[in-house]
Amino acid sequence: MRQMGCMLPVELWYKRSETDPSHPLLRELTAHYGAYMREINDPRATKFYTKTYAVFYSAFDQVLLLDADNFAVRDPTYLFDSPQFQEDGAIFWPDFWRPKKTIFNIQPTSFVWEVFDLEPVDMFEQESGQVLIDRTKHMKALNVLMYYAFNPSIFERLRLAWGDKDLFRFAWLKTDSSFHMIETPPGSAGLKLPDQNIFCGVTMVQHDPERGVVFLHRNQEKLSSENREKVWAHIQDFRMDEVSLDDYDVRGANGGRYFPQFKRCYGKDIYYENAFTVKPIEELPFAALEQQLLDFVQEAARIDGTFEDKPKGIDADVVEAVDPAKQ
Repeated sequence: MRQMGCMLPVELWYKRSETDPSHPLLRELTAHYGAYMREINDPRATKFYTKTYAVFYSAFDQVLLLDADNFAVRDPTYLFDSPQFQEDGAIFWPDFWRPKKTIFNIQPTSFVWEVFDLEPVDMFEQESGQVLIDRTKHMKALNVLMYYAFNPSIFERLRLAWGDKDLFRFAWLKTDSSFHMIETPPGSAGLKLPDQNIFCGVTMVQHDPERGVVFLHRNQEKLSSENREKVWAHIQDFRMDEVSLDDYDVRGANGGRYFPQFKRCYGKDIYYENAFTVKPIEELPFAALEQQLLDFVQEAARIDGTFEDKPKGIDADVVEAVDPAKQ
């Protein structure tokens, strides 16, 4: 984000059992990129729930929380000034799934609504690779969020929710707190066969309130120094306003014989032309982003002294939180 001109302060959250704060790469980030190391001390904050901990204990009043494998395609500072954030104090992003088609069983008849004592809501599920929150407006919801996150046994045992994925949404609904859910359904970045309209998405594409692409969440094919192949050749996006939302139909499947290098593909793989566009990424303003990220990975390996090996890097639980002005 620094290369895009973003000057927002950044918190890097880590657990000492997983990440050494004296790691050369982390020293580089704190010394030259204005990042602040924040340690997670609570033993209950594990896996997905490190993210809720980071939001709750952030030093910032307004926080953009990003997964470590989520990349902005432009300086995200403008999101803090958007009318939607100014009015509601929270922006959430949709997942692929909704009550009519869900792999997480969040339907009107799901037990999850009874457990949370909520009326079923017909809306897209939440994808929490990015959330934007004004903590000064939403401490009530954040306290409920922490209760859900730190008392997760019933949710996980009954598989009512997947990690933190929908907990933000449930906490805001439970407290009747305002939030703006991005209206544009997520797209996918991936590969298309050169001679057939068959597509495999390996990165979730998220949009801003004006429907422009803002985040690429690389949650399937992680970056590593061992894998230097580009996977962002095409962007698949839903034809908003051209077709009904009922035509938004994506699925997850293995790569099969067309894309055997991928464990999972997401998006609309075939017969997508009527409801989705598929554009070469070279036609988009962020065409060079993936190569820049791959270069950063190699630079990180050199800093670590393990250029030929897989670098230690930053643990997947580390997240970023940024604030436009208040520290």
